[in-house]
Amino acid sequence: MEISDKYYLEHLYEVNQHNKVVVSKDIFNNNGVLVVKKGVEVNQSLTLRIAKHKLSSPIDGSIALSNSLSYEKLISTFEQRLEALNILEHVKQIDIFDEVSKAFALIGKYPLIIQKLSILEDRMPDIFSSSLTSSAMVLGLCKELKLPKETSEIAFLAAIISDVGLLHIDPEIIHKQGKYSPEERKMMQGHVAIAKHFADQITALPTEVGKALLEHHERVDGFGYPFGKQSDELGIEGQVIAIVDKVSGLVRKLVTNNSYSWQSIIQVMQIPSTAHAHDVHNAMIRLLKRIPFPYQPAFTPQRYESMISECISKRERLTLWQTEFTRVYADHKALLNDSEDFKPMALLSKLEYTIANTGLLNESQHKWLEALQVQHSSDDYLDIEEFILLLDEIEYRCLFIMRKFEEASEELEKRFGDTDLLSAYHQGLESILVDL
Repeated sequence: MEISDKYYLEHLYEVNQHNKVVVSKDIFNNNGVLVVKKGVEVNQSLTLRIAKHKLSSPIDGSIALSNSLSYEKLISTFEQRLEALNILEHVKQIDIFDEVSKAFALIGKYPLIIQKLSILEDRMPDIFSSSLTSSAMVLGLCKELKLPKETSEIAFLAAIISDVGLLHIDPEIIHKQGKYSPEERKMMQGHVAIAKHFADQITALPTEVGKALLEHHERVDGFGYPFGKQSDELGIEGQVIAIVDKVSGLVRKLVTNNSYSWQSIIQVMQIPSTAHAHDVHNAMIRLLKRIPFPYQPAFTPQRYESMISECISKRERLTLWQTEFTRVYADHKALLNDSEDFKPMALLSKLEYTIANTGLLNESQHKWLEALQVQHSSDDYLDIEEFILLLDEIEYRCLFIMRKFEEASEELEKRFGDTDLLSAYHQGLESILVDL
């Protein structure tokens, strides 16, 4: 059996504890041998039996649930998610609800999608509800971009099933806190291919849905995955989902798991980026600004005082990191030319573009922070929040570059021929960021 089936079978067994899961047709292995007859309930012993075989066809088409998601459940979960984020009434002020309702009704045409989402809702309710709000945002962004109805539906359908691949990945990895190992990161990235494989089972789905699934973690600058495609190779549907995923990640980090207001999302998204096409990026900012998010200070006055000190320290460390990182390039320019598979100079250029356009590391910013240490008021709170979040985003982009170098370790070892030197560089640069 393929490893991705193991965890999915475990999910089916758990669902069966309160929502009967039955084999709806005979299951055969890839040698044509009958593994399970139809009509059998999916219990633990059955999952162990199936786990011994590589099946002739995916398990999804051979099971049935007693109870599946209804249209009403989709709508109520969507509204509950918005309510939990304190934005339900704000979202209702823009014309997106009718389109979301029609889109959720569209899912009913695809029973296999309803079945898969039912299992996702049962086993990973937070991920499921997040996928609903993300899919709604995809519709809103498609409208902002004035895309045709067919394109919007393709993007929506791809978005709504973009996370079902997580059901086939070790839950301990999915819910891990902290940094992924390279192997764990590869496994997480595998959810893209798994979702595409699932979409391929549904013959009525437009083929563009599968393409959008494969591309929804690509970037127009070529530093995405799984293929590192450039902008001219990407469809608009995958690009829309990619930037919505970026916003969803910020919502989870800043609003759901922290105390920031929704205004913070807009501030971070306004940082210049090479990851997304300019028209898509600008349309997302316009969409966010259309929702009347009120600002409320996120922290106590004492916390804002400590944040000013943190901004000064973090800014100094990021300046040091950039200086040291640039020095490595200057010292080894001949060894760091871009190739088809590894583009270190492009990575440096991307970072310099972002830093230059934000001006965060300019000396004038340091003087402004020092002045705030002496005197500040509640009128400065939003600016302080914005500044520390922008520094966090620059830090994230530095860590992204470090990860890309880590992934290219074999190529770098070939070029340098000195693993000790590479290790020293990596540890030195990482220590600056780790201390942030």
